Amino acid sequence: MFQRLSILLFQFNGDKREAAERARRWSRAFREDPRLASDLIELGRLLELPAERREGGVTMADPIDPIRMAQERGETILAVKLLALGGTTTDELNQLIREIPNDVY
Repeated sequence: MFQRLSILLFQFNGDKREAAERARRWSRAFREDPRLASDLIELGRLLELPAERREGGVTMADPIDPIRMAQERGETILAVKLLALGGTTTDELNQLIREIPNDVY
């Protein structure tokens, strides 16, 4: 579940003032260009399914690649933090996801 306040307070070690200052800056950027949230969803691969392959007609997960996993996790975490800073609510996030073309993910 996307809980904006929890994400921000954790990121800034409970420093509400610092979290609020950063959130104001990112919220302003999101208001000026609403496409930023959709860009972050796409760039952070928030909708991407795990890689898989087929062997003998059976779907199997791709072998674990620690470097790829770390990179993908980092992208996802950063995207979620920036969406939280931008003031994106759960409802807005759901709406943005519905608006992203299917060929993106």
